[in-house]
Order: sequence, then C-alpha cells, then structure tokens
Amino acid sequence: MLSLLAALMASGCEKDDAASKESVTVLAAASTFDAVKEVAEQFRRKYGIEVLVSSGPSNGLARQIIAGAPADVFVSASRDWADAVGDSGLVADRRAVLSNSLVLIVPPGNPARILEPADLVAPRVKHVALAGINVPAGVYAEAALRSSGYFEPLEASDRIVRGHDVRHTLNYVSRSEVDAGIVYATDARVSPHVVAVYEFPADVSEEITYPFVLLKSAVDREPARRFWEYLNTEEALNVFRHHGFKVLDADAPATATAKADHRERPADEIHVPASPVDP
Repeated sequence: MLSLLAALMASGCEKDDAASKESVTVLAAASTFDAVKEVAEQFRRKYGIEVLVSSGPSNGLARQIIAGAPADVFVSASRDWADAVGDSGLVADRRAVLSNSLVLIVPPGNPARILEPADLVAPRVKHVALAGINVPAGVYAEAALRSSGYFEPLEASDRIVRGHDVRHTLNYVSRSEVDAGIVYATDARVSPHVVAVYEFPADVSEEITYPFVLLKSAVDREPARRFWEYLNTEEALNVFRHHGFKVLDADAPATATAKADHRERPADEIHVPASPVDP
C-alpha cells in the first residue's frame, strides 16, 4: 500500500513538473495585475499556454526573484528594482514599455474637502495614504509631496498611513479609512469608490516607467519566450492602453532614461534600494 502511495505521489510530482515547463510564470507589479491577467488570458486562448500571474509590490517581487523564486517574466513599476534584479545577473532582456501618472484620490463625497495637495496639510485632514516607503508608488508619491513642500508637515504630524502596495493604499481610501491617498492614475480607475481630484504634473515626481524583464531562467523555454514576444504585440499593448497605461514609443529617439533599459548602466549611475522588503 505504501509503495503504491509513493508511486502515485511521484507520478503527481512528475505531472506538476511537466505542467510547470509548459506554463509561464509572471511576477507583476500590483498596479499592472488586471492588465497582465487580461493579456495572459488572451495569450492562453491564442496559444493554449497557461500563464500564472502573481502580483505585489515591485520591491518584494524583485527580492523574491533574487532569492531564487521561480519566474519567467518580471513586470516592474520601477527601474531601480529592475536594476536590482539585473545586478544579480538574472536578466536576459529588458524593455521600458509603459508609463503612468500619479493622482490624488478621495472617498466619494470628499468629506475632508480636498481638491489639491495644499489641502492635505489642513487641520481637517487626519490621514493620508501612501504606498510603502520602498514600494515604487510610495517612492513616487513621496517625491511629489517633497517637491511641493507638503511631505515634511504630513510626516511631522503623523498623518501618513502606508499601504503594503498601491492596491492596499487604494483600499484605504475606498473604505473611507483615510481622508485621501496618492496612487497611480490607472489604479484610481479600478475602484468605483474613489474619486481622483488632482493629477500631479510629471515634473514633480520621478518619471514613472515600467520595465518588462525576461529572466535568464526563461531563455531556453519556448512558452516563456513566446509570451515575452507577445507582450510587445499591438494586441497586448492595446490591453494596457485600455487599462489607462501610456505605451512608450519604442521607435522614438532614446532619452538618457530610456537608454538605461537597453544597456548596462555604470555603477555610479545606479541607485539600488538597500532597505528590506516592506512586510
């Protein structure tokens, strides 16, 4: 009986291994989850190949990849965390594909009467939600608030609430647990229970760019390489457009920033966050 059970378990493991070889694993920044899932489903219908999508904050996903988590493609909301994976020698190919913007959101009815960043420091505002300090959405939001002079007073008055990732931050606002929050414009579209009242100009925060990364472990796997190429098709890019992302023009002259996603950067140009992953 025991020998039969062992044989069945071994058979099951072999099937799981075979299935994993035929599927594709994508680790995607939380803000891209809905779009990547839709692209993955289109790909499955077209080629019959399953794509498994896991999402979370880019810093956490990058740390998982560096620690050896199995993955084929990494969709990052930050160049820095794509750089961190690249510095570990795990990147086979990389493309800067998408961009986004930041918006200030409030719950329906806007009870704290917030219309612009200056309103955040008014006495009537008790809590403002940002993503975690190492999460790209949180880094971008903090930079935007610092450039306009509002981050320090908010921090000093202990009014900042940090979300695990951008979707967690969105939920704080949609549940009216805070007076306002800062998220990507694409995330504000996801929930009917938030209202975007202000869009931050591009010049007040770091450029929000999404690098797509093909990991070296996927290079010899036909399903993974096929999905990688599919991500750059108009069919796939139109899904990202539908979800509100701006698709970067691959044929446009490369800026210094864009070039960073197509060449190795000198060590003194790279800023790799050293802090541990947010819990």
